[in-house]
Amino acid sequence: MNEESTTARIASEPLRLLYEDEWFVAVHKPEGLLVHRSPLDRHETRFALQEARELTGRYLYPLHRLDRPTSGVLLFAADRWAAKRPPFLPAPRASGENKKRSTPAGTGAPLH
Repeated sequence: MNEESTTARIASEPLRLLYEDEWFVAVHKPEGLLVHRSPLDRHETRFALQEARELTGRYLYPLHRLDRPTSGVLLFAADRWAAKRPPFLPAPRASGENKKRSTPAGTGAPLH
């Protein structure tokens, strides 16, 4: 499979709804999909935020981002109040020193 067909396959994977309640929505974002419009790729036509809004019929607020090549759970708030202070995310530090941390997960299989 060449790189172009792999990119087309990835780009065609649907966003999947994992959880929804009155405050929050969780979806599975496939790799290759931007979370929202970005100057990084002005020609892109698919965005997780827009697809999640269409999937739920609700205006949503992204609580975090996942890089384009990353797949995983993406969380949205379903109202402004929930978007301002989700109870499960840490409060900003007074010093403003929030650092990005990533925890990789894998199967242990070698990358060949």
